[in-house]
Amino acid sequence: MIAASPCTAPYGTTSVGPASSLRWADVLAVGILAGIGFTVSLLIGELAFEDDASRLTEAKIGILAASVVAALLAAVALGRRRRAYAEIAAVEEADDDGDGVPDVYRIMEPDLGPAAGTAAGVPGQDPGGDADEPSNG
Repeated sequence: MIAASPCTAPYGTTSVGPASSLRWADVLAVGILAGIGFTVSLLIGELAFEDDASRLTEAKIGILAASVVAALLAAVALGRRRRAYAEIAAVEEADDDGDGVPDVYRIMEPDLGPAAGTAAGVPGQDPGGDADEPSNG
């Protein structure tokens, strides 16, 4: 998963790197976290060592130990990015104008200012009046 990410990143719908909120450290951490998926490994171990109980026990211990190590490494990797995640969340939740809509969801027009959240340009709504009253024009 980690090795395939750089190969497939240019063809995806998001960007990874310094210009994006998604960094390669995040991809690495999630790739490590994917190492926890041990159920298929246990199944393969069961099938491979069904006649040898001691090897099956060793395989199960190894699989479970590797899963614990992957979980610990992922926790460390994700914990290192905690501050960056908090900064991203603060930007996404900021509502400087107090209208109840986070500013990140507002559309900024170059000369007109914020367009989202206003009635201007919305069919059936008069910016100066009540939206329920029909316009006379």
